[in-house]
Amino acid sequence: MLFGHVKEQMDKRGLDSRLQMSVYYLNINGGLTASDLLNELANDPKVDQIRKSEFFKNELCDKVTSADTKLDGFVKEKLNEALKALRPKMDAKFYGL
Repeated sequence: MLFGHVKEQMDKRGLDSRLQMSVYYLNINGGLTASDLLNELANDPKVDQIRKSEFFKNELCDKVTSADTKLDGFVKEKLNEALKALRPKMDAKFYGL
């Protein structure tokens, strides 16, 4: 699995892959798992700031905040709540939040 390889490489380099994992899960209809990962990041005391990621911005933030996104209402609500919880650790302006 390609994502497993990406995660493995990030782990080897000591990089947190939860942003990328959340995008992966959102794209395979795992929006609630994506929400759980974002909440985990928000509650992780070892994470002070989420790095800027065009990938995360385009593939998750923009999709979740768009009115045109075809997400289940409950899933979209949970993802928006998770993004709100994560906002203090994000550059909200960069992410358009």
